[in-house]
Amino acid sequence: MQKYTSHEIKFETSSCLGWDQARSFIFFLCVLLVCLGLQVSPAKAQTTCIPPAEGVPPFYNPPHWWDNVPPQPAHATELDDPRWAGAAAITYGTGAAEQVIFRALNDGTSLYLSWRIKAPPAGAPNQNVVYVGFRQVSGGDAIIKVQLTSLATTPTPVAVAQEIFLRNPDGTAGATVIPTPTWLSSTTRAWVNNPDANSWAVQMRVPISSAGLSSGINLNPGAGTIVFPMWFEVLIGTPTTPTVADTWPRLNVEVTTQSALPFADLYPDPAGATPWLPFRLSPTADATCTDGVSLTYFNIGTTNSPSSQIRYLEVPPNPGPKPINTFFAAPTNKTASPIPANTIKARFRIANWGSNPIDWEAGVPPAELWADVPNPGGTILENRAAIAPGATADSLSDIRFDWPLTNTELIPFRDGTKPRDQCMLVELSGGGLTFINRSIYRNMDVVSASKFKRDAEINILKLPPIPGGGPKRDIYLYLEILNMPSKIDQRSQPSRTSDLLARAGSVEPGLDKTMPTYRVHVYYDTGKKITTGGVSRPILHRQASFGYYVTHSGPMIGWRYALEGAEEIAPNWYKIAIPNDGKATVTTTIEAVEPGVVTPPGFKRWGLSLHAGVSIPQGNFNTFFNPGPNAGVDLEYRINPTFSLEGIYTFHRFNGETFGSVSVGNLNLHQFSFNGKVYGSSSPVRPFFNFGGGAYRFDPGSTNGGLNVGGGFQFDVAPNVAVDAMYNFHNVFTSGSSTRFSTLQGGVRFRF
Repeated sequence: MQKYTSHEIKFETSSCLGWDQARSFIFFLCVLLVCLGLQVSPAKAQTTCIPPAEGVPPFYNPPHWWDNVPPQPAHATELDDPRWAGAAAITYGTGAAEQVIFRALNDGTSLYLSWRIKAPPAGAPNQNVVYVGFRQVSGGDAIIKVQLTSLATTPTPVAVAQEIFLRNPDGTAGATVIPTPTWLSSTTRAWVNNPDANSWAVQMRVPISSAGLSSGINLNPGAGTIVFPMWFEVLIGTPTTPTVADTWPRLNVEVTTQSALPFADLYPDPAGATPWLPFRLSPTADATCTDGVSLTYFNIGTTNSPSSQIRYLEVPPNPGPKPINTFFAAPTNKTASPIPANTIKARFRIANWGSNPIDWEAGVPPAELWADVPNPGGTILENRAAIAPGATADSLSDIRFDWPLTNTELIPFRDGTKPRDQCMLVELSGGGLTFINRSIYRNMDVVSASKFKRDAEINILKLPPIPGGGPKRDIYLYLEILNMPSKIDQRSQPSRTSDLLARAGSVEPGLDKTMPTYRVHVYYDTGKKITTGGVSRPILHRQASFGYYVTHSGPMIGWRYALEGAEEIAPNWYKIAIPNDGKATVTTTIEAVEPGVVTPPGFKRWGLSLHAGVSIPQGNFNTFFNPGPNAGVDLEYRINPTFSLEGIYTFHRFNGETFGSVSVGNLNLHQFSFNGKVYGSSSPVRPFFNFGGGAYRFDPGSTNGGLNVGGGFQFDVAPNVAVDAMYNFHNVFTSGSSTRFSTLQGGVRFRF
């Protein structure tokens, strides 16, 4: 099987398909995971064209971020300067978001480079690094290293630590150029958590010069069209020791620490087994940089309404017609010529919702994790009509097929052996075509709250084990939360968060700025190491991420969320050890807190109590019987933190009184009651009041109805364990006069 090179040129997007399980006959396709594969020889490298910087009216010049010297516009020092329009872009996505966005422009004399990392910088500042390497025409391979020096959020770009050096033939770093060239120190800047939270960015201007590294990079200036190999790597710090590595090319071409040289990092070989990839620029745009075929998540789905639905139940009344789902993919032709019919090919496959090792570079073939979606045309489909230049395939020319589910295919959905939430994988190919999107995937679902809860599968199936790494592999999860504050000012909140989605029209990256967003990023330990900040750190690679855009109708006072099934090692960072070639399940929970009773995080609704104490007869009952022991059990269900219902069984033993030579026999009493309980303060010591009734069986004797009322205190000794002390008065309706007694009890309560 061909090994994918995962080129992602221009932009990377995708679509989540999900279905509200409250509806009885459909479910959301929870992930729309799209990977576009160009079936070419792995040895043929795709060239990335860096277009000329044309600016925007009235500033027809490149972006300028390092100062605001006139005639720069007011937005000059912003990360999103509109003069980046038309830039080449390479993105690194993992199913739920673009993780790294690289942009590039040229003006004939300089390169303008930008890296935007959509992950929170963490750990020590110098753990967050950008490397970029250039194969020069002469003078050796040059590498620039840029490190953050602070994690503080600032409204303007800040200076960073940077250096430039040559790569030695053995992969180690050569001597650093001292002093740092002015062109590098004066134009390299960073943004931290601005303008977006959970992000950082680095930009630099690189002159093209043959006068040595003090003047720029030697890419054959003056030669007209320039083609040169380039490599870059982004290291993202974590709150604990490991570091996440994203590279271009994406075939595990990262800086690593050689075991024989524990304090020397090795830089990838431009002409090695995985060579650096070619980039091309010229002073003006030309036909050789014509774009190719692209596909976005807006243009894939089903013809159901909404397009994210997939039907798996018969149409009522059952048994009725089998459901039919029509899948489609509508590519966009960005070339200068029509694409004839039956030229673009597509393959549709599905897998379980969650995260798996989607990096083909990790050595996991797609066929090992995804199953083909049956269709009448076999596994490969084609565009049905020609697609005009600059046009997107429509309902007549797109790639389309029907999936009429059979009884056999429906059974696993109904009996629960197959999760209702499925992923879809689409692969495109086509002879003679250039694909802008080498791979695209996104696992974002649209779900509704008040409370939403779903399991997700985290698997490392078919991922080769770490040599000598033991039977398990460490998996790390970062929970990204946007627009979900714990407290909300009701005067300023929108009446419905679903209105935001309606205004946007569909799921798109821009929704991160407005929609409540819950996203889980997943990383696996590669077994490799890198030395940053003088510390040897494990290198992590990304798996598929997944998440939700959350809608809610009606008033609310805040949000709560949780990720269960993994150990929290830092705020919003988790770790789980999974057996090699195995999987684990985590549970995602989102709750929109509505006005009224507030349910605390980790609230457990069920409780099982074991209790014992003494039963004390009263009134006429006390004349014939003495106090005796009791023991019982109850099962409690808490509707909210202040009110619960409980079923109770208690065994009471009353010792018979002795009158001279006459003794009354002992009495056993079995109590079966149904109670309501009202709690007070939410502090560790909580008073409560309870009341209820049920059946009391006397042994010897009859069964009679009765009531009880009482109260006590509950003390939380652990999140799931509490002890109780309580008093209750019982009135049993027996013939003649009522039988009355009191109980004093203590017990332990286990919550789950």
